[in-house]
Amino acid sequence: MTDKTVHPFPLFFDSDCAGVHGENLECVQPIPWPGIDNVNITYVKALAARLFAASYRSPDLLNLFAIRKVHLTKLLVHSKDLFIRENNIVDVVVPYDGCVRVFGDTHGDLHSLIEAISTAGLPTQTNIFVFAGDCVDRGCWGVEVVALILALKLHSPSHVFFLRGNHETTGCTRRYGFLDEVKRKYDMKTLDAFSKTFRELPVAAVLRSLPANQSCTPVAVHPAAGKVRRRPKRGKRKEGPLIDSAPVGQGWRATPVPGEKRVLVVHGGLFRSWKAQKRCVMTIGDLVDLAEVNRREDDPYECLLEDVIWSDPSAKNEVSCNLLRGAGILFGSGAVQSFFKRNGLHGMIRAHEGPDMRERRKDMNNVDNGYSVDMELAEGYVATVFTAANYPPDQPRGNRGAFATIYGKGTEKKQALPEFTSFEKRGAPRGPELFYMPDQSDQSATPRNSFSK
Repeated sequence: MTDKTVHPFPLFFDSDCAGVHGENLECVQPIPWPGIDNVNITYVKALAARLFAASYRSPDLLNLFAIRKVHLTKLLVHSKDLFIRENNIVDVVVPYDGCVRVFGDTHGDLHSLIEAISTAGLPTQTNIFVFAGDCVDRGCWGVEVVALILALKLHSPSHVFFLRGNHETTGCTRRYGFLDEVKRKYDMKTLDAFSKTFRELPVAAVLRSLPANQSCTPVAVHPAAGKVRRRPKRGKRKEGPLIDSAPVGQGWRATPVPGEKRVLVVHGGLFRSWKAQKRCVMTIGDLVDLAEVNRREDDPYECLLEDVIWSDPSAKNEVSCNLLRGAGILFGSGAVQSFFKRNGLHGMIRAHEGPDMRERRKDMNNVDNGYSVDMELAEGYVATVFTAANYPPDQPRGNRGAFATIYGKGTEKKQALPEFTSFEKRGAPRGPELFYMPDQSDQSATPRNSFSK
C-alpha cells in the first residue's frame, strides 16, 4: 500500500485535503464548479485528486464530497456542446515538433487512466490526446473516468478528443454495470445526461503527420470527397460554383501532400458500406461513408455505426461476420490494404479488445503488455491498444496497460509503427464494489445477440 503521506502521482496532482486515500473525505466540501470560462489546469488537477481520494470510499460519497450532481451535469452539458460541433471524423494534425497519444479502453478504471496520463504528460498543443472509447462499464469508476476526460476536454478542446466505443451505448451500459453505477452514485436523470453526451461523440479520428510545419489544410480535394458549393455573400440565394476545398475541420478529405502520413483511429475497425441495405453484403465502405453516417443512435443495430464500434481484425484474409461478438465484422489484411489505398491511409490504431477477449481468439496476438501489432503490411499496419491494466476486475489477468504515440515529422522519431508505452497500475484500492454480474465469459459480447460457437 502506498504511503498515505505521499501522493502516488505528485506530478499530476496538487495537494488535496481529502487525503490520498480518502481518509479525510467527509471533512471537505465537493470541488466547486469554476464556470465554463475557468476550467483551467488547476481545476482539472483538483478534480482528479478528489476523484482519486473518493475511489477509496463508498460510492455513495461521490456526490457528497467529490463532485455534486449539478456540477457533473454541467461537465456533461458543456462537453456535449463541444462534441456537437465536431464532425463524425475529427481531423487531427500531429504537431510538427510534438505528438499525439492514443488511449484504448479504460473501462471505468480511474487508476489506470491516471497512471497513463501521469506517464504521457498533460495535454498541450504539442501533446494531443485521443481517447478511443469504452471508458465505462465493467469497472468501478466509470463516472469518475468520464468526468476527468471531460474536464480535460473543456480545458483543452483542441487538444483532447473523445471517440465513441461500443460501451458508450445504452445496450452495453444496461448489461455491464454503468447504469447501476450511475444509479448508485447519482440517479437516472444523470444517466440520461451521460447518454445524451455519448450520442454526440465522434466515431473516428484521422491523424495527419505533415512533412513540414504546416498549419493550413491543402486545397486539393480527395477524389471521394465530392464538391462543395459556395453561396454568394449578398443578393439572392442561389447555387454557387463548385470549388475544390475541403470542408472546415475535414482536412482528411484533401489529397495527401508528398510525405504526409495518415493514421485512422477508431474503436472497433473497418465497416461495410451498407449502401445495398443487406447485412450479408461484405463490401467495405469508405471514410466518406463514415463521415456521412448518423452517429446519434443510442444502440446502433445493423448499420455502419454498429460495424465501426464492434468490428475486429482477423488472421484470415477475407471479410466475415463477427460471430464471437454477435455484431460487426472480422476484417483481414486484404480488406485493410484496399481500404488504406482507397482512403490514403498508412495505419490504423484501434481499441476494443482486452486480454479476456484475445484469450478467446487464439489466432491473434495477446495484449498482455497493453498492445498488439495485429497486421504489418507493405505500406501500413493495424494495431490494438488497451489502457486498463490488470483487467477485468472480477477476473484480473495481470496485464499491463498501454497507450500509443505518433510523433510529428519535426521530431527525431522515425516511425514505421506507433511507439507503445506500457505501465502497471498503482494505487488502486483492493476489493472495490462491482456494478455488474461477474464471470460472463460464456455469453455473447453483444447484449442483444446470442453467442455462436
